[in-house]
Amino acid sequence: MQEHDLTYVRVEMELAQKPPRGASGFAHWIQTNLFATIPDTILTVLGVLLTVAIVVPLARWGILNAQWTGTDRSFCATVAQGGIQPDGWSGACWAFVSAKFDQFMFGRYPIEERWRVILTAVLFVALLVPLMVPKAPYKALNAIVFFGIFPILGFMLLVGMALPFGLIGLVALIVNFVIWLIGGLLALIVMIPFFILHAIAQAGSFIGLPDEFGYSFDVLAVFFVRASHYVQWPFAYISAAAAGVRASTEAWMGGPVRSLWIDLAVSAAAVLGLMIVMGRSARTIALTAAAIALLAVGIWLIGLDVGLPWVETALWGGLLVTLVLSFVGISVSLPVGIVLALGRRSKMPVVKLI
Repeated sequence: MQEHDLTYVRVEMELAQKPPRGASGFAHWIQTNLFATIPDTILTVLGVLLTVAIVVPLARWGILNAQWTGTDRSFCATVAQGGIQPDGWSGACWAFVSAKFDQFMFGRYPIEERWRVILTAVLFVALLVPLMVPKAPYKALNAIVFFGIFPILGFMLLVGMALPFGLIGLVALIVNFVIWLIGGLLALIVMIPFFILHAIAQAGSFIGLPDEFGYSFDVLAVFFVRASHYVQWPFAYISAAAAGVRASTEAWMGGPVRSLWIDLAVSAAAVLGLMIVMGRSARTIALTAAAIALLAVGIWLIGLDVGLPWVETALWGGLLVTLVLSFVGISVSLPVGIVLALGRRSKMPVVKLI
């Protein structure tokens, strides 16, 4: 009897076929995500109605009925208000926004110095975007520059002062700032009893106690005010002495402008030498040298080596300055808050008290 081998081995794979028309495409996505069930259908219809109810009037007010040009307020006022628009008119006055755009962005910041606000905003965006991109390299360095150096540099650009482009000037600035900050914090801590005693005095006056009661607490409160001055005085003296040493050093080097260029040259040589010792690639060293050279050209072209004019804080304002100041405040308050929180958990009585 003859035997037959019915074994079958596939030599080639079957070609992939397209999914059914109803199982893919935009219509399938809508059916799956928006109309899969009765509750989904109800929510989708309500969402569409709500969107139409909001978008249509907003588009009519902001685009169709808006006034885009004009030279005075009459272009955005009705006849009853002394303008040219019919009574009952309602629309966006983009002519006013266009006329006051610079004030919205910069406040009363001097016009000839607004490039500093723009430069600060550009630096803010240029440092923030790489932090938000997951695959961007040098995250640690970017974070150090963004949270450590940029707040100080942004404040100096906005307020106006000689910028420390070299390591020596930067270290001097940071040391001076830390000394001033420690003195201010200690003085504020000493002032805490003043606020408590003054509040007690005010409370006694509010509930009708004799004036002598509040006066006695105010006398004690003034003692802590004087004590805070004595606590802050040594730090202020050290800060002033450090500023004097820096001024003397600048005078010895031939003035603040020449000392800045010397500081920049020494810092560049130190950074490049350290990179060579650490065995960095020639490409990295060349890019660093090019960046330092570009920085030097920018300093020379803009005239930053002679210092920036002082701009008082009363002239600060606008969207850009507000964003930068908000970030600087967050960057400064976050580490201080962490230090205070760690201090509360310390077992050392002095640290825990502070």
